[in-house]
Amino acid sequence: MIHQVFEKSLKAWLINLGAPSPSTNDLQSLIHLLQQQNVDTTGLKEFILLNQFAAQSCHESDLDPLHLNRRFWEMRAEELVNHLSAANQ
Repeated sequence: MIHQVFEKSLKAWLINLGAPSPSTNDLQSLIHLLQQQNVDTTGLKEFILLNQFAAQSCHESDLDPLHLNRRFWEMRAEELVNHLSAANQ
């Protein structure tokens, strides 16, 4: 679920910049597209590890196969959404 928040947020960011939103759920690809739009993505690269989490959680019964700190990532997702909201005002 956290992966999906980041994915949708990055796609919304691309759309807001006038760029097309691809039909990928790969965060690394989306971040690369933001770089092509001259966005400083330095703070976004840590989210790429969520690609692995999304892939594993779809195929395993363990709800948190990578043992991620869910609260930390939820807070980071909220920060990204807030950043995008502020940019649109």
